Amino acid sequence: MTGKGVGVSNFNQHGIIEMGILSGSVSCAAIQVMSASGIPFPIVITDMTTGGTGTVIGPACHLVGEPGWERRGFPGINVYTFATPRMQISQGLRLAQ
Repeated sequence: MTGKGVGVSNFNQHGIIEMGILSGSVSCAAIQVMSASGIPFPIVITDMTTGGTGTVIGPACHLVGEPGWERRGFPGINVYTFATPRMQISQGLRLAQ
């Protein structure tokens, strides 16, 4: 969220969220349990460089995969891919430094 990218309208609101989580952590176990239940779960990501005003919200996410190529690049990290039918993105306000 802090890169030099350009904001693009998300007309259909579908989205993909990828995140890396420490292998063997409680969070990894929770993701696997929630995925096995089949019930969609929310993901909220906050960009702290914007004072918490930059966010990505996926209110109904499903686990769709763990790409293998990322695992080789980040040992000890599990990279999870989630799909959501509705994704809301707010770039937030940049803090004066």
